[in-house]
Amino acid sequence: MTDIAEVNAAGAAIGAAWGVTLGKHFPAMTLVQVSALIDPNAKVEIEADAVLP
Repeated sequence: MTDIAEVNAAGAAIGAAWGVTLGKHFPAMTLVQVSALIDPNAKVEIEADAVLP
């Protein structure tokens, strides 16, 4: 994220969206603020790990 205050202001809405989308048991979430991302129009960078059977 480039603006942690924006996330804090929307905390309840984000929590509700996670609950609806992922249900009662959802994965841990890590959020860090950075000064900039490579694309100047980007606000969020998402990284994910997956395990395939």
